[in-house]
Amino acid sequence: MDFIRHSRLLSRDNNETGKIFTQLKTAVIVYRLRSNRSPYFGQTLLDMTLIIDGYNFIGRQGGLRGNIEAKRDRLLLDLSRYRQMRPCTLVVVFDGRGATEDEERVGGVTAIYSRRGEQADAVIVRLAESLGQEGVVVTSDREVQRAAAVAGASVFFSGEFEERLRAVCDGRDPVAVEKPPTVPSRPDKKGNPFRRPKPDRRRAARLRSL
Repeated sequence: MDFIRHSRLLSRDNNETGKIFTQLKTAVIVYRLRSNRSPYFGQTLLDMTLIIDGYNFIGRQGGLRGNIEAKRDRLLLDLSRYRQMRPCTLVVVFDGRGATEDEERVGGVTAIYSRRGEQADAVIVRLAESLGQEGVVVTSDREVQRAAAVAGASVFFSGEFEERLRAVCDGRDPVAVEKPPTVPSRPDKKGNPFRRPKPDRRRAARLRSL
């Protein structure tokens, strides 16, 4: 019984140590990301951190079958080109298989690979919680979207950012890909019937800055 009790206590201590280590590593990553920013203030592209759900985004582009490593390299290349045209702090998170969480820099883009047993979703949520309103999360995963939104981050579907990524990489104006407002469902509404609710306008302004 003493051996079983000791094992349980040791396991609990290891879990607590693991949580503390994960929190410290997230804090270090966020500090490093903020240190690489522009010294200017305000809600500009330079002051925001884009967090891309890597495999979710690749799945949107063409699926996860085939040479996944080549697709991952292509995404990193595209994001690097995007960053050259639209200077920003850009992070892409992938599911990893290593014993520890890994990080690398590719063309100015920070690529994070989750540790074995932890999904990239958890890393994205941790980053969103640490960055708050400074964070912009790109994913089509509803659960991750909800958690990031609760943390104060702006949230966009992978398809929304993909349109802007393609436009920037092709040398086109990303604003040109925006869809015009639809016909209002209540034309008798007071004021401008085409005026979106305030949260929608705030979200559209953040998307337009990407």
